[in-house]
Amino acid sequence: MLVTTITFTRLYLCFHLLPYYLYASLAGRTSSLSGQEGVEKFKELVKSGISIRRALRESRLHLRCYKEHYGEIWSVPELEPYRLERFRKLMDKKQSEAEYVGANKHRSVLEGELDDLELKRQSVLRAAEEALDDKRIEAVANIIRDAVSKIFDIFRPAVQAIFTPEKAESGG
Repeated sequence: MLVTTITFTRLYLCFHLLPYYLYASLAGRTSSLSGQEGVEKFKELVKSGISIRRALRESRLHLRCYKEHYGEIWSVPELEPYRLERFRKLMDKKQSEAEYVGANKHRSVLEGELDDLELKRQSVLRAAEEALDDKRIEAVANIIRDAVSKIFDIFRPAVQAIFTPEKAESGG
């Protein structure tokens, strides 16, 4: 049964994905450009103002070829501002991350102790709320237990009268 399920699943996936694969191959999306033609198309796209990520995608330049021709691509003087802009964005991102981490790392001892006390206060409050909830549950259980025992006490004589033989009938 498991083998047939796996076989049917494979067949379904093959026939389900086949039209998409055929369309992509006919449209030329599955092949990536390599070598000089991909590099030239990438350079043109970057010069036109498209982002580097989008230019890589649209030029269909394989990432391996991009890495191989990196020096050649960015040695063109017209592309220097785009490379610097990318580098600047990367550095700004790294700097903002460092500032965020640094702001959290370089706290005073008093601030650290206050934060620890606040965490302890919150945990004590949480424990108190849980204990209060437990007490409430216990109180409700006691009320229900008392009510049930009172109901049994009310009906006990009637139940005993039904199930115990009466002395008056047998003796009389």
